[in-house]
Amino acid sequence: MPSKTRLLRAVLLFLLTFALVTPLGGASAEEVTDPVAPTVTGTPVVGQVLTAVTPSDWPTSETPTYVWAADGTPLGTDAATLVPTPGEQGKQITVTLSSTPSGETRTSAPTAKVLLAGQPTVAGTYLVGSTLTASPGTWTAGTNLTYQWLDNGQAIPNAVGSTFRLTSSQGRRGISVRVTGFLTDYPTFSTTSVKSAKVVTAAAKPRISGAAAVGRTLTARPGTWMSGVRIHYRWYADGSPISGATRSTYKISSGQVTRKITLRTLGTRAGYATVTRFSGATPHVQRIGSAGISGKPVATRSLTARTGSWVSGTTFTYAWYLNGKKISGATSSHIYVKPSWKGKKLKVRVTGRKSGYSTFSDMSSSSSAVTLPGRTDPVSSWNCPSWAPIKGNASSMIYHMPGQRFYKATKPEDCFSTQAAARSYGYRKAKV
Repeated sequence: MPSKTRLLRAVLLFLLTFALVTPLGGASAEEVTDPVAPTVTGTPVVGQVLTAVTPSDWPTSETPTYVWAADGTPLGTDAATLVPTPGEQGKQITVTLSSTPSGETRTSAPTAKVLLAGQPTVAGTYLVGSTLTASPGTWTAGTNLTYQWLDNGQAIPNAVGSTFRLTSSQGRRGISVRVTGFLTDYPTFSTTSVKSAKVVTAAAKPRISGAAAVGRTLTARPGTWMSGVRIHYRWYADGSPISGATRSTYKISSGQVTRKITLRTLGTRAGYATVTRFSGATPHVQRIGSAGISGKPVATRSLTARTGSWVSGTTFTYAWYLNGKKISGATSSHIYVKPSWKGKKLKVRVTGRKSGYSTFSDMSSSSSAVTLPGRTDPVSSWNCPSWAPIKGNASSMIYHMPGQRFYKATKPEDCFSTQAAARSYGYRKAKV
């Protein structure tokens, strides 16, 4: 009897186990599985393509329709792909696949939040020794950014800041920068700037030679550039380009008075970055006046220096010359003509100075030869000057020559250099 009991218990245990592992209706366990959800491939970044992947167990005879949603709100698109717009920034994307015949509906898991990633750009001159600056563009607020500078697409060791100084190693190579953004709940994403043309190895800052004055010619000194580079010139006045001034020399016109002149050199070579360099500025452009002399060069009279037309506010100094030799102490705008200069010629140098301008000088033309006046005043009660020794007695209108009988006894009112001069004033010669 006990053996029958054990046999009955074994049969009941087998039947119970079979009932637990076998579904009702006699179907096998392998046929009862959960449907596979669709997936979304791609990176959830504004402007990047997301693609819905149909589940492997989707009925092959049924074409699904697609409903994309951002944080559960449908986006109104029915396509297997989606390109997120700025409006989806910060939201999670899902896609729902459905089929009308069977009523099948399946929804994907949500993506990470949609990130707004900027397109980096680079500012600066692609010239060895110059510093480039990366601008990351606009990213989702709070995104942490890192930088990696690239040389022909390869990472440059330790070049991980927002700025990078080009070294000789980057000469003749293309440069770009990769920016990577990190933000919790968002995808990590990298964008790279457009690779530059080849880096120029040498381009000197230009200099200007010549004086900054109307009518003077300035000359460009471009310095040493990389071989094969063609240099183009452009002259500027107070930062504005001067029409037609595109040669290596520039003659300053009157229109540039008071302005400062600068020079831009632009170097081009096929396959290389275009490099622009600027000179320092000249002083303000001065208008140099034409020096001259007013008055006749007659002894005992004065001559006056003319400055001509200069920029307003210019101050002047003077230097007078006699037969080409500088006259000591003659630094006034006026000069007294000495009788001893008879037969010699005078000229004056005018020098103009003004703060912010170069100092310039202009020399006048020579005067005619100094002459003596026909008449002059006595140098004392009884004496005439040696250069005008003829004594004139105004009461008698008689003039006395040196050596005549009454010469020394005559107290002159007029002195004459020649008898002709005395006669021209109405005098007659003493008889003895």
